[in-house]
Amino acid sequence: MDPSSLLAIIARKLRIWGESPIRNDFPDAVRSLLDRMDGRARANLLDDIRVVAAECGFAATVKAVGTVIDIGRTIDRAAIATCARRVLEGKGSSGGQDLKHYDEYMEGRA
Repeated sequence: MDPSSLLAIIARKLRIWGESPIRNDFPDAVRSLLDRMDGRARANLLDDIRVVAAECGFAATVKAVGTVIDIGRTIDRAAIATCARRVLEGKGSSGGQDLKHYDEYMEGRA
């Protein structure tokens, strides 16, 4: 079963998170944040995860949420979606440019 199929139900029923069958499908940082949130904030984040997961898949989306948490950015749908797309592209989640070619040029190896 795809964990994202239960996100809408969990977001609507604010007290169900603690006994949710997909709770352990979330990375530790994400699960811990969701545990600490009040019901409305948790529902909003779960809804953001649901929407992004419909486009990018559950695994990439929750990995993206964990990354957004780790780097200290504001957790919103746009940040999650951008990071999830980078995960799917295989570019990781850190962003930035690959400067290896520039380094080789400057060292005279190009």
